[in-house]
Amino acid sequence: MVAVRLAISERHAPDPVENMRHWKRIAEAAYVLARLDGEPVGWGMAMVFPGADRRYPSGDLGAIHSFRERGVGTALLRDVSAKVRGLGGEGLQVEVREDDESSILFAERRGFAEIERQKEVALDLGGDPGPPPASPHGITIVSRAERPDLARGQYEVELAAGRDIPGLDAEVEQTYEEWHSFAIERPGADPSLCFLAVDGRRVVGSAAMLVVGDCGYHGLTAVDRDWRGRGIAEALKRSQIAAARAHGLTKLFTESQHDNVPMRSLNEKLGYVPAPGVIVFRGPLLD
Repeated sequence: MVAVRLAISERHAPDPVENMRHWKRIAEAAYVLARLDGEPVGWGMAMVFPGADRRYPSGDLGAIHSFRERGVGTALLRDVSAKVRGLGGEGLQVEVREDDESSILFAERRGFAEIERQKEVALDLGGDPGPPPASPHGITIVSRAERPDLARGQYEVELAAGRDIPGLDAEVEQTYEEWHSFAIERPGADPSLCFLAVDGRRVVGSAAMLVVGDCGYHGLTAVDRDWRGRGIAEALKRSQIAAARAHGLTKLFTESQHDNVPMRSLNEKLGYVPAPGVIVFRGPLLD
């Protein structure tokens, strides 16, 4: 299945097998594989993201380009719909790259409607490293590898900050156990690339990262409301960029909801350049 996903993906490496197994454990993920005359030609999945609305499980599906327009996508959507019903869902939420016109048409023709856009940016780590990261006055920046005891504080600041993010992310309400399974236990969640901003004993900011191959994918960058406007988010991301270079990563990616102007402005300041983002669709299940 990973080989099929690799053949479909045009830019990002797919989750390795250990990540797929992790999703199966923490998000009830179910996978399907399409074969044509015995040859794997497509894949699909459905899962309930921890803390998200169970009525609309997240899904994904795709066919190898040379096998499109042959009914593979429809067959996959039918099987994924069956998996979603098994999860208790009443509809499906999917992401489609904004430059993939054929997949956008596929979704729209089957009753899916756009509900959100995520703008993606990328940073080539082979470029100018810029100034070294510096901590704002009174703030200490540490990695989670250095301070694993601060996990609960990281959860609390991310939970509070997540409610202020425009769009669907504000609707996710995870328990500590759900958050821990996603943010700490997930393969690729390297603690040496996750940084925390600490004021005394209190975590007031955090920035997570997932590593797949030689690329890093930023997670949530969160700052407590009372500490915003002091350069903490910038210090956290600069620390991540420096650590990613030291780890030998070649590129970083991150997404922001199109109305999240502060984070999009910060990414631009740090040298990230636009890349094709994704359109989030919701739509009906197939019979």
